[in-house]
Amino acid sequence: MSYIGNSPEFWNLSVNKYTYTATAGQTVFPCVYDSVVDVYLNGIKLQNNVDYVANDSVSMTLSTGAVAGDIIDISGYFNISSGGSGQMLGSSSVKAISY
Repeated sequence: MSYIGNSPEFWNLSVNKYTYTATAGQTVFPCVYDSVVDVYLNGIKLQNNVDYVANDSVSMTLSTGAVAGDIIDISGYFNISSGGSGQMLGSSSVKAISY
C-alpha cells in the first residue's frame, strides 16, 4: 500500500532535540538516540558518514571542527516499539525536548 508522508514503520518514533552553540574547533556533541540522527549546522542539513558520524548512541562527531558560534541542531530518534529509552544526557547548555 502506498502512503503520503512517512510509512508506518516510522510512526512509532520518539525524538529528542538538542541545540548547541559550538566552540572553536568543537567536533563532539552529546546526543542520545537508538535509531538515527538528523544534524543541522547553521540550518543546513548535514550528511551522515560524510559531514558527521553518529554510531555510538550517545554522541555525534563532526568530520570538521565547528567555528565558534555555529549552531548545531540534532534530532535523536528512538524506535518506541523496540523499547528505546528516550533518555537525555544532562547538561545546562543543551535544550532537549522529547516529542
